[in-house]
Amino acid sequence: MYTREEMLIANKTSRNSNAVGNNALVPRIVVDYITPDINVLDFGAGKQAAHAQRFNNMGMHVTAYEFGDNAVEGIHDPQALSRTYAVVYASNVLNVQSK
Repeated sequence: MYTREEMLIANKTSRNSNAVGNNALVPRIVVDYITPDINVLDFGAGKQAAHAQRFNNMGMHVTAYEFGDNAVEGIHDPQALSRTYAVVYASNVLNVQSK
């Protein structure tokens, strides 16, 4: 899927404090499309999965997915891609592509 080098590049550029929180664009849009009764995937959630955690604290059901060294046990679901979701969002992930 990804080489170790590609994962290291992606992991080094994961979400920082400027890309999360109340000013982050994608979560401000996504919140209008999710409700507690649907399954949502945060693809490329970042090391702390801040957006997914925020939505879950609001009563939504958001699964966080991350790979490489940024995948943290107890925060990210390594089986997340084996399920289907009503909404999938990816915030701040295009900039981490190595090619």
